[in-house]
Amino acid sequence: MTIKDLSRETGYSVGTISRVLNDQPNVSEKARKAILAIVEERGFQLNANAKNLSSSAATALPPWSRERPTRCLRRSWSGFRRCSRQRRIR
Repeated sequence: MTIKDLSRETGYSVGTISRVLNDQPNVSEKARKAILAIVEERGFQLNANAKNLSSSAATALPPWSRERPTRCLRRSWSGFRRCSRQRRIR
């Protein structure tokens, strides 16, 4: 089952379904309860791979990143690690 399937079944938009599943604001309590009821009834679980594919942020490391870093690369790597910790990317 996908978010699009949930959308067809509940009558709510994919965006509304996404906001509910990601616990974001701007969704009425009525919609939130209806969507979560179907999610629980169907045993829907978020697909982490699908979510990562749709994400605009790249989480894969380039092959050269593990080679001997230059000063510039060390700064980039340090920034990437800090950002990934903040976003809880492993």
